[in-house]
Amino acid sequence: MNTLAASVVATVVLLTCGGSDLAFGKRPTPTMGTMLKPTSTKQTSTSVRGAYTYVTTSQVKDYASAACPSTLVLLGGGCSGVGGDGLITSRPSGNTWICSFKPRPTPLRKTAYAICGARPAGHAVVSANRTANYASVNCPGAKMPLGGGCGGVGGDAAIACRPAGRAWLAQFAPRATPLRKEAHAICADRPAGYAAVQHTATANVASASCPSGKILIGGGCHGVGGDAILASRPSGDTWICQFGPRTTPLSKTATVLCASR
Repeated sequence: MNTLAASVVATVVLLTCGGSDLAFGKRPTPTMGTMLKPTSTKQTSTSVRGAYTYVTTSQVKDYASAACPSTLVLLGGGCSGVGGDGLITSRPSGNTWICSFKPRPTPLRKTAYAICGARPAGHAVVSANRTANYASVNCPGAKMPLGGGCGGVGGDAAIACRPAGRAWLAQFAPRATPLRKEAHAICADRPAGYAAVQHTATANVASASCPSGKILIGGGCHGVGGDAILASRPSGDTWICQFGPRTTPLSKTATVLCASR
């Protein structure tokens, strides 16, 4: 077989083999009309429930971001990933929710979640930072947090990122010489039916759900023991928190923020 013919055959195989088997090192199964796509391809899905739009974006990297449609504003968001990597950043940036995790030589899939809606009355995004292992920011006046996030310098894993009354609190794995840490809150006038619901479990995973008749608009996580947050994310009307595993789990708490449907 000459060089040109070999090149043509190789191209045909590339274009007609299923990608899922190749990703796991198995012999590819021929499929008609299927083109291989890199496993790192960004995947985005959108769902609408009530007055809110939920955008989910994932990719095989140490970070991910999900953006709201241009006609809506970002109200909150969350992050999760494969591989048990500690969450470093989960925060708003304009109309986009940004997630980053502890890096690994071969990244695994990470997912960002954006919660979007019409601009609410009194909408304001506030941030604060300090050179410490923690940070906090208060919503102005009588406004309440719809969502919030955390981030900072140094690549330290978050161990708490949650609402507390009118404030948003962020805490990170301690270091002897702290670096700058940030807390972010997306605030608005109190929505109809606004409620913060907490659930605590002695486990590495905790979740809290909105009561009947209410819909999820945000949430956060914290716990005892200084374990890194691995996931802080929405799932329907439930907020799910996952922490670095320990043989004897300690108390972990999920907080979900809800409003009337």
